[in-house]
Amino acid sequence: MKKTILFGGLVLGLLMAGCATVQNTEESLSAAGFKMQLADTPEQVEHLKKLPQQKLVPQKRDGQLYWVYADAAQKRLYVGTPDEYDYYQQAKSDKEITEMDKNTAEDELLMNEYDDIGGWGMWENWYD
Repeated sequence: MKKTILFGGLVLGLLMAGCATVQNTEESLSAAGFKMQLADTPEQVEHLKKLPQQKLVPQKRDGQLYWVYADAAQKRLYVGTPDEYDYYQQAKSDKEITEMDKNTAEDELLMNEYDDIGGWGMWENWYD
């Protein structure tokens, strides 16, 4: 019984994390200028299902390049221009760098915290 509950909790946690990731991506796309369009006809829903799901893919329409992101579960299509795609990629990169900087700063704080422990002399040859 415990294993079933634990497994169910793990699956639910993974699903929630996946939903949060999709939501963050869609919010980031909107912030970058992508236009969200709801699939409100059966034909649009079927077309949306045929597209790669939750991935940015290039598409040409009337000779113009666009980037599209399909979310059939929510009946949403995000469409952006190459400039909006570049803005999204830059913002995504900036966010990743910010997260890396935050993690580095936390690591440095931990290192400084443990510098004060002392007693490291007994480990003189620990990296020879």
